[in-house]
Amino acid sequence: MGNSLGEVKKRLSSTKSTAQITKAMYMVSSSKIKRAERTYSGYKDFMLQIKNVINNVLKTAPEDFYHPLMTSREVKKTAYLIITSDRGLAGTYNSSIFKELDNIIINHHIQQMHLVYAFLNFHK
Repeated sequence: MGNSLGEVKKRLSSTKSTAQITKAMYMVSSSKIKRAERTYSGYKDFMLQIKNVINNVLKTAPEDFYHPLMTSREVKKTAYLIITSDRGLAGTYNSSIFKELDNIIINHHIQQMHLVYAFLNFHK
């Protein structure tokens, strides 16, 4: 075999330590996700209220009211801002984000013959 009892105990101890660290990292990431979900929920409520205010203003606006941002127009270009992470155990998150972007482009922009991609990378 070649492994002494001491080496096996050391390896078991090392594995347990790694498991504890992984569990702690999972708990920290879970709490961060829950906090982000609460923040998102707050923004969602805020955006709903903004939408209601805008609708009420438009309902009470005069018939000849005009603003360039309120007119219908053909969509020529679409931009997506993708925010990923380079910290912690974010590999699965980043992969999921880019898979979803790929699905959106395939489903909504496949008819466009000319697609332009630009990737920017920012670090602290």
